[in-house]
Amino acid sequence: MSRPSALPALLTRASRLLFLAALAGAPVVAGTLDPHWGAWTPAAGLLACTLLAAGALRLLARRLAGEPERLATPVDGPILLLLAATFFSVFPSVNRHASVLEALRVLTCAIAFALALEMVHEALHAAESAPEGASTAQVGREQKRRGRQQRREKPAAAPAEGWQVTRLDAPLIALWAALIAGAAWAGGRGVQEYLAALRDGQAAWRVFGGFSHPSTLIAHLALTMPLMAGAALALRSRQDSLRATWPIPVVALGMALAASAFTGSRLGFLAVGLGFLVFLLAFLAIRRSVTPVQAGLIAAGFVLAGALTVLAVPTLRYRAIAAFTGSEAFSMQFRLTTWAAAWRCFLAHPLAGSGAGTFPAIMTRYSETSWAQTAHNHFAQTAAETGILGIAGLLLLLVLWFIMALRGIRARKPEGIAEEEGAREALRAALLAAALGGVAASTAYAAVDFGWSIAATGWVLWAVMGAGMAAAGAARPARVRTQVERVALGLLVVLLLPAGALTLASWRHQQAMLLKSSAPLAAVEAFTGALRVAPYSPETHRELGRLLGVLGIVSGDREQIAAGLHHLDRAVQLAPTMALNAYHLGLLAMRAGETERAVAAFRRALEWDPNSPPAWRQLGSLFERTRPEETLRAARRLLEIEQSPYGRIRPLGEHVDVNYAFGHYWMAEHLRHSGDAVAARAEYEKAREILVRYRESLQGIAGLTPEGTAAREPDPEIQALEAAVSRALATR
Repeated sequence: MSRPSALPALLTRASRLLFLAALAGAPVVAGTLDPHWGAWTPAAGLLACTLLAAGALRLLARRLAGEPERLATPVDGPILLLLAATFFSVFPSVNRHASVLEALRVLTCAIAFALALEMVHEALHAAESAPEGASTAQVGREQKRRGRQQRREKPAAAPAEGWQVTRLDAPLIALWAALIAGAAWAGGRGVQEYLAALRDGQAAWRVFGGFSHPSTLIAHLALTMPLMAGAALALRSRQDSLRATWPIPVVALGMALAASAFTGSRLGFLAVGLGFLVFLLAFLAIRRSVTPVQAGLIAAGFVLAGALTVLAVPTLRYRAIAAFTGSEAFSMQFRLTTWAAAWRCFLAHPLAGSGAGTFPAIMTRYSETSWAQTAHNHFAQTAAETGILGIAGLLLLLVLWFIMALRGIRARKPEGIAEEEGAREALRAALLAAALGGVAASTAYAAVDFGWSIAATGWVLWAVMGAGMAAAGAARPARVRTQVERVALGLLVVLLLPAGALTLASWRHQQAMLLKSSAPLAAVEAFTGALRVAPYSPETHRELGRLLGVLGIVSGDREQIAAGLHHLDRAVQLAPTMALNAYHLGLLAMRAGETERAVAAFRRALEWDPNSPPAWRQLGSLFERTRPEETLRAARRLLEIEQSPYGRIRPLGEHVDVNYAFGHYWMAEHLRHSGDAVAARAEYEKAREILVRYRESLQGIAGLTPEGTAAREPDPEIQALEAAVSRALATR
């Protein structure tokens, strides 16, 4: 009888190593959103390629080994529905480049789910027969090892058995460690940031921990902290050498808890409390040692502990007070308007959505407030981008997942933890409770923020959900359709090519953005290199067009100006609903003296962003000498926008929009020519007030821009307006 090949086992190990490395590294390098490429930053793109390779290697190992069964779960259907809706949305998308990036990201999330499911299922069923879903080779080795021990009957049998359990649990423990490691790094970095700020006297500083925003940091920590608590409990209950390691997750948990408080995120902190409460109740329910009264007392204790934490931590205390005093009322108001924008977008595109990942490209058409990169509600954004099928798949996935997790809790035997499989049952109980707590907290917070749009959090979420399904006993063997697996393998291999190309293009785009101010010609080369690899990126076309336009205007090179206009035109074609593309096209055309082209571009920008103060200002400026009635129309629109939610609800309260000063000045000029000197002077005064506040606001952002202190001086157009307003007030 021929000996089976070792290649499938090697491929499986390689797949798992890649998977675990991606999970552990994601919070370190993939916790941000690029303003142009979204979640597909260069580092996130590299990890996405790693996950695609991990999935392909595992499928190849299965085919080479001829494994007749796969693991099936009740949530497979919703996952396939969500994937299908996401990929289908690419075709009618308003920005196909963004939709392809998002579709690849969602696919890697599904891969994370499948790999985590298999690893945990193997660990929890390693001593069972192959039909129950365990690896055949692993079961064979385990049976032979037990047989040898029984024949030897040596005193060292007990330690050997403990070592066996450790080896059998290795996939689960490795996955758990990878999930905790990245979150612990983020938490530790957050604590380090806060201590540095505290030394500078900034006790209310909000930490980022390597993520793009404090809210996204706490979104990741809320998901992973129950895993840390569960790991500590599981390790503490073991009887082997791993028992001594239980302080490690405790230390990680302490750092993560501190960092979550230092984020100052009010809703995020509530999500953290919810996660711990669900985890503790689930863990106690598995052991059958909690009553409804006790559960209520535990919940009350959590509320009290949370209130004391808010009072003790300056960051949380300041933001909690701000919520009641109204000084940060814009936070929730802005969320409500973006949710409403997502709802209107869904109603306009109910079937296939606007395209996965396209919310920032279309939201200004439907929003009452300014542009936002996300809807601050993952469910609303999914509905807007992928339509009814996408949101149905996501909701069905979550509902079925929670149902199966709760069934798993009820199915756990209270006496199981004390039997010979106690170590493994302790792992199962802790993992299931931790997964339930983490996913519950993460789901609640996803309804008010955008943590799931971050690559790192998305991958960890899906891995935790896969692990939770296995811990709940919801995974069952199913017959493999060989042809389907071959197609899936081929698809993953093929997708590695565009994923790698997009990652390279993202890196070149990022390098170009860093070089724009200091080395513009090198930036042009980097942008051009990015477009050679990814020619359908509207953001890269736009930024290259802007840079070429500036260089052409400064040098008087008409060819550079023409090239800039070409790239901006291309950006408009690739993302026609992105008002920013049309705005910059109009701006360059206006500076190049192509008035008609500029007017057409500004009108197109206003079609997709009717509340854009810069577009109304530029349009009014174009008509100031030739068609004063159009300038007056722009002035009235600017004053309307200033008093609307767009002007009143701002995510950055310290930002002063100088465009409104032009509206007041034009209105003052109209009133002056109409003979109403009193009303005209009032408008001039309003314009001057805005200009003064704008100049003062520039002092606050100086040094935060590549231009540094040069940012303290307004643009020439603003300075000209200041002079005109001063003259008008001096003569009246």
